[in-house]
Amino acid sequence: MKSILIISNIYSQSQHIKRILENYTDRYSVIGIADNSVLGMSIIESSQPDIVIMPTYITFWNAADIINYLLPRGLSPQFVLLQEEHEPNPEGSTLSSVTVTIPSYYPKTAELIEALEASIVQEEENKSELPVNGTYNPAIQHSLEVMELLMGLTPVHTGIAQIEFGRLRVGNEDCWVILGIPKNIEKKSFNFFAQFENLEAIFEALHSFLSPLGKCEVCIYREANLCILLTGGQTKEPDWKIFCESLNHFLAHFGVPELTYEISDFPLPLDRWPYQCRFLIKLREHRFFYSPPFLQPKMIRAYQKHVTQNQIHDKLSAVSLAV
Repeated sequence: MKSILIISNIYSQSQHIKRILENYTDRYSVIGIADNSVLGMSIIESSQPDIVIMPTYITFWNAADIINYLLPRGLSPQFVLLQEEHEPNPEGSTLSSVTVTIPSYYPKTAELIEALEASIVQEEENKSELPVNGTYNPAIQHSLEVMELLMGLTPVHTGIAQIEFGRLRVGNEDCWVILGIPKNIEKKSFNFFAQFENLEAIFEALHSFLSPLGKCEVCIYREANLCILLTGGQTKEPDWKIFCESLNHFLAHFGVPELTYEISDFPLPLDRWPYQCRFLIKLREHRFFYSPPFLQPKMIRAYQKHVTQNQIHDKLSAVSLAV
């Protein structure tokens, strides 16, 4: 009996696959259906299914991102990938050892079963070749749970339950929300999970580094952002310039590129965290030159931009006409 996890943000697709597998309950057991790859990654970490069925390309993490993170740790299941014929195959020589591709988003029964059987054969062939790491990694698992909460993928009452059972290190205290993204790297081309093999070590070291300031949570928000929840209650607001410079200097030891930061105006309660994260992401998209004073971020230098006198003239003219 092989355990199967289905990841798909297309409801009809996941139900199509589920209906097919219901006719093969003697061979396959569906342990879960995730409607996004963030939740899917969390289930993979916690439940360790034998086979994952998902589209090659999906919101948040593509299949290649998940595999590239799991494979070096010996935690990767086999993957059956669904993709249209015009979509490119994922790059990477190691990916082929754990993937079987079906050129259809809605495979026929024979196609799906054939792919599943091929992945089982592939798994047997790889057993002696893939690195083995049986250690459970609580730092990554906990980070994924916090990330789901911040992205609104789990309801707020789940976060309250996490507080009650001691899962959230920050408890029920209001927190500063701090988002950092690599300064000189395009957002779409950077992914913390895919580009750092020692992410667990980074998380653990960050907790030790930040603990003198108060309790904190660390996670990756939307792949490219380092998110820190730092409890409030300080006698005075931290000097964010010194804080960010010190944090960048510390992270440089792990090969993390220089980050620019967005910081909430004040500590916020749990039910405001998802909204604040979305707001800070939007704020980043509005460069300082085009933002009204009440939207200007704390780390204002990250938004400075060199402009010509003509550009300033054109912008002021547009503003005067609008007024």
